[in-house]
Amino acid sequence: MKKVTTPALVFAVSTLLIVIVALSASLFQTNHHRDQRVTPMLSTSAQSAPLARRAPSPGVTHPEHNVFPQPAIANSHGQLLLIGAIDSSASWRKAGLGKSIIAAAKLSSQLDPNKDRLTLYRVDERLNEFYDQAPLSRKEAMLTIARHVGRTSAYSGTYPAAYWREVARRALQEQGLIIICLWSDGDNDDMAASSRLVIQQAAQKLASNPRVIGVFVLGAKGTEENWAALRRDLGALGNRLHLVPDSRLHDVSQITSLIDNSRS
Repeated sequence: MKKVTTPALVFAVSTLLIVIVALSASLFQTNHHRDQRVTPMLSTSAQSAPLARRAPSPGVTHPEHNVFPQPAIANSHGQLLLIGAIDSSASWRKAGLGKSIIAAAKLSSQLDPNKDRLTLYRVDERLNEFYDQAPLSRKEAMLTIARHVGRTSAYSGTYPAAYWREVARRALQEQGLIIICLWSDGDNDDMAASSRLVIQQAAQKLASNPRVIGVFVLGAKGTEENWAALRRDLGALGNRLHLVPDSRLHDVSQITSLIDNSRS
């Protein structure tokens, strides 16, 4: 019988626990919403609208201000690319990893598998792309994401500069509309000024790209210092930048509304 090494066993158990927690939380939320349909957090008129498949490749509003500007260009290709990254650092693992998996999987299930495209990254001290194909079902997305973010990072911090640089580069190669998400507390633990500069330059490139219709940081800490840093570094995006606080991490209705608006 093949002996299972301790690291492999720890990884397998960790991944399984993340999936179980995510599925349990998802079931709880589903039942909870059934009991409270009278007072939804936001309008659910676009919740059931399909998001939207993209060919492979390679703004700042307060949470209470749900402003969804018309896309700068017509979506003549009828395609949408959803690019998402999940913070897998040790700090975010405790604060919001499970809810991040649920939210990302929910969005994937609402995309059109015959038209849209889903690209996913893992962000901690490194940037790793682990999915770039047609959208997955909710269950498939949960399992896929949990498998790739299940490994505990050796670092507690988050280094998002590489992600913003990559999505800005990639967005230039796309033909359809693009929505970009980052599930994270919004911290940048790279204290070097060069890191901030990379993010600011990426934000300027994204802002000048009319195909980018929305950029979301979901789970941003509700501290003035944290939000001020995000506005400073990503502020070039204007009202295409949406900061969603950690208290509403599971809520993706802003994104589904934006997609619905872009299809009208």
